[in-house]
Amino acid sequence: MIVTSARAAAHYQELKSLGLADAAGQRPYAGVVPGNEGALYGTTSQGGSNSAGTVFRLNQGGSGYTTLHTFTTNGVDGRSPNALIPGTDGALYGTSSIGGSNRVGTVYRLNQDGSSWSVLHHFGSIPADGQYPQAGLGEGSDGALYGTTFFGGTNDSGTVFKLNKDGTGYRVLNRFTGGPGDGENPDAALTQGSDGLLYGTTYSGGSNGVGTIFGLATNGASYSLLHVFARTGSDGQNPLAALLEARDGSLYGTTYSGGSNGVGTIFRLNKDRTGYSVLRSFSSTGGDGQNPHAGVVLGSDGAFYGTTWSGGAAGLGTVFRLFPPQTPDMIDAAMLGNAVRVRFAGMSGYNYQVLRSTNLASWSVLTTVTVPASGIGTNTDNAPPGPGAVYRAAWVP
Repeated sequence: MIVTSARAAAHYQELKSLGLADAAGQRPYAGVVPGNEGALYGTTSQGGSNSAGTVFRLNQGGSGYTTLHTFTTNGVDGRSPNALIPGTDGALYGTSSIGGSNRVGTVYRLNQDGSSWSVLHHFGSIPADGQYPQAGLGEGSDGALYGTTFFGGTNDSGTVFKLNKDGTGYRVLNRFTGGPGDGENPDAALTQGSDGLLYGTTYSGGSNGVGTIFGLATNGASYSLLHVFARTGSDGQNPLAALLEARDGSLYGTTYSGGSNGVGTIFRLNKDRTGYSVLRSFSSTGGDGQNPHAGVVLGSDGAFYGTTWSGGAAGLGTVFRLFPPQTPDMIDAAMLGNAVRVRFAGMSGYNYQVLRSTNLASWSVLTTVTVPASGIGTNTDNAPPGPGAVYRAAWVP
């Protein structure tokens, strides 16, 4: 007898189609975020009754699509909103890339039922303020909101800012200077590392003009460039996405261009500036993805997942998976008399567990191996179970 499960056949489903005359909004630029009671929240960059964009709510099953806010015709509350974040207080926070009282963008807040809409900051309200934010916000461990603007600041090269969730305490933490000595034009949200510092990227600037990775403290101190992207040597160029701190404590990200084939990369960097490496250069042939706009996320299987803007079989983009470089590759499990020798390839200096199973359902840890300079980890099981067993290795972050 064969038993099947309906849930095993996961399938694509369109939950909402936005029409040309749809007052609910058009052309969502950012993704959705989960809120209370299984609802999803997002923005549209255009459309709505005033053609200035919207904030919307949608149940996960596709029902209950509701426009929570329609940006106004004169754009005083903002126009063309970017990504939302749910705050720890339950409210939604976001930025608009244009509009506001100075027409260069806003930070706004609203409740998940659409009530209590307020503009927390109109960019351009103080000297050398940021202008035209292109990314969403992040909430720091201190409860404050942090973000970037693409333009504005001292040299119109962009800024990093901080703002309390009640609209008070607005402060520009860093004004990029651009040119060869600094990054310019940050296009991505910030990431707060496990060390409490903020990490981000700039699309351009640096000594080679093709972007940087930077870090700074939440009070604006300790600003430094961690990496300056190069035009040569197959390095990535022009990052557009936020960074991810993975389980090993390193930062992972993507660049829109550069790499061996000029169509983008996935990279890794330690927070202390060491260990920079290009993990993958996307290819311009063979149906590979090209030009990633977004960063990577970490799946439950330990792999990184992401998307590319173009490339693929139809040239219209891809979804990809990449296992981290520490992922082990099994070499063999060989009988040596009454014992079993297990060998695997891993990264020198990293720790790996050697595991054994007789049913592929439950696994027992035999030992932990630190891979030597040869890159080959070895363990001998002196008491293997009969009639057989399966062995694998797992990286221990």
